[in-house]
Amino acid sequence: LKRPYRSTRQIIEVVQSLDPDFQISGGEQAPEGEPVELIWAESVMEQARAVADDLLRLAQAGRPWSDMAVLMTRKSMIRTVLRAMYEREVPFELISTKSAGDLDLSSDTVKIMTVHSAKGLEFSIVALIGLENLKDQRASDADETEQKELSRFARVGFVGPTRAADTLLLTYSKDNVF
Repeated sequence: LKRPYRSTRQIIEVVQSLDPDFQISGGEQAPEGEPVELIWAESVMEQARAVADDLLRLAQAGRPWSDMAVLMTRKSMIRTVLRAMYEREVPFELISTKSAGDLDLSSDTVKIMTVHSAKGLEFSIVALIGLENLKDQRASDADETEQKELSRFARVGFVGPTRAADTLLLTYSKDNVF
């Protein structure tokens, strides 16, 4: 393939800006799309509530729940994200790594999962919660073990946003290199 087929040019540009190693050939030929939305909030709960509000707005504009996914950079965020969706009455289902194979993408719910569980999947709308958890893999003083861990976090920064076909929401609570 010489042209990206999954994500818009705007999403590809954001992914490439996260790390110099994330270069996607043919990105300039990707289809045009909406600007990527970057959301700052003071806590994971506030990030999740902001995402829930945006998903409600998108649903009210006619976008089906089945086109939406919320991805988390850390498994520890699951309860917080589920609580925010419940509070805002967003229909959702939690997808674990074990249940990802049984996923019904047509069910009229927002899919909630970790980035790891989302590998190989595609959604029109993706919200990635917790950008502040990504670590800079270019840390020069990191030993080999630390480099492997940093590299794993960097892949989350690549895989998460590239699950989005046309709408990407990124949230964070602390400034970092990303």
